[in-house]
Amino acid sequence: MTATLQIGAKTAGDGHPTYVIAEACVNHNGDFYTAIALIDEAAAAGADAVKFQLHYPHHEMLPVVPTSENFAKPLGEILRDTHLTEDQHVALMRHCEERGVQYLCTAYCREAADTLASLGMEMFKIGSGETMNHPLLRWIARHNRPMLVATGMTDLDEVDATVAVLRETGVQFGLMHCTSEYPPVYEDINLGMVGEYQRRYGVVVGHSDHSPDINTALASVALGAHIVEKHFTLTRDQPGPDHPVSIEPAELRELVRGIRIIEQARGSEKAVFELERPIRAWAHHSVVTLKPIAAGEAFTLENTWVKRPGIGIPARELERVLGQHAARDLPADALVADGDIA
Repeated sequence: MTATLQIGAKTAGDGHPTYVIAEACVNHNGDFYTAIALIDEAAAAGADAVKFQLHYPHHEMLPVVPTSENFAKPLGEILRDTHLTEDQHVALMRHCEERGVQYLCTAYCREAADTLASLGMEMFKIGSGETMNHPLLRWIARHNRPMLVATGMTDLDEVDATVAVLRETGVQFGLMHCTSEYPPVYEDINLGMVGEYQRRYGVVVGHSDHSPDINTALASVALGAHIVEKHFTLTRDQPGPDHPVSIEPAELRELVRGIRIIEQARGSEKAVFELERPIRAWAHHSVVTLKPIAAGEAFTLENTWVKRPGIGIPARELERVLGQHAARDLPADALVADGDIA
């Protein structure tokens, strides 16, 4: 099945380049000009999109919620400290257009989704925390934009249920395999789920990577991921929950470069390629004489064997030559040609 996901003017999926999302999240720490710099770095690295987050804490959570150990202070406080205004998001979207990258933003509540739809965002990225929030998924689907849904913190039955809800809405969607650990234990990443999702659901599948390096993100592309999302920051040397598991601009450039190399190397054709032919000529073996052979003398294992180069009778045809007779006198260490056989 050919699966594609239309994201504005770009297409992700079979037959198309891997769609690379530079996940800026809240790594701007609430500073608009840092957010602008993140866009500039993502564009310079060759990313397809830069993704931010839009939080309205009073709509998406109760005043007090438990937090995991990657948070140094309460979640609500972090979200308030890193909030960018709607006008600033409009400016970020315009700057993305100027730099040739797509603006994406995760909505964590229906109010944020409505805002982003009103701004003209071309695709909704759904975070893993909202994978099982079926009411929100249905609400966002009403905007009739493609949806890309991360699936961290879920089991396969829960992903099945979410896919069923998305199919009911009729909206175009893709899935992101994800492990919501910061950073993840490598044994928990399970990149084989990229292929499993593709076989199970027949949709565009990507990998959202929270590891502190680029290795597993690159591996996901080799395994067929159509989309790669990677947290990035200007520098890890900052306070905040996502900086320690984010890559820096130079690493983002290396990630994009590596992805494009892997795309070129991912084919499944087995043939003798043009650049292999001159190497094949010397690296393969041909039937040769080991000692002088007189005309009429039989070719035997004592006087005939195989050596490089591979420009004569191929080594695999030695058995065809053995037992036959020489048509003329042959010197030692000579290639045997068909015309030398009586």
